Amino acid sequence: MKNFTNFIVTVMVFILPILLLSGCGEKTTDIEQEEKYPDIRPEFKEMLDNYEVFVNDYCDFLERFEDTDDTGKLEMMNEYSEITTKYSDTAASMQEISQEDLTADEMSYYAEVMGRCSARMIQVNEGEG
Repeated sequence: MKNFTNFIVTVMVFILPILLLSGCGEKTTDIEQEEKYPDIRPEFKEMLDNYEVFVNDYCDFLERFEDTDDTGKLEMMNEYSEITTKYSDTAASMQEISQEDLTADEMSYYAEVMGRCSARMIQVNEGEG
């Protein structure tokens, strides 16, 4: 089952960010973000914040899945179905982003969020979650 988890994490780590944009950074508070990124649309920030919540929820699921016996894994398939639906919704909203319309602050924030998300998925893949 570790191979399945590795495959899913690899898809989430490499495919989605490539389809969307890419980047890295450190987590900041909302106030620090407002000061650091004054030229960011609230709806853009909310979309990225929602993506980060999704990635963390997904990683939490993978960690629980890895630590569960076969019976428990079967029971978790309904939750996995919900996660794939959330993934589709999240990916669709993010694909609406036009890179040409982004401000420098939005691109920087995007890079920061994608970096945190990628680091979290890599951490799960390496079993350090």
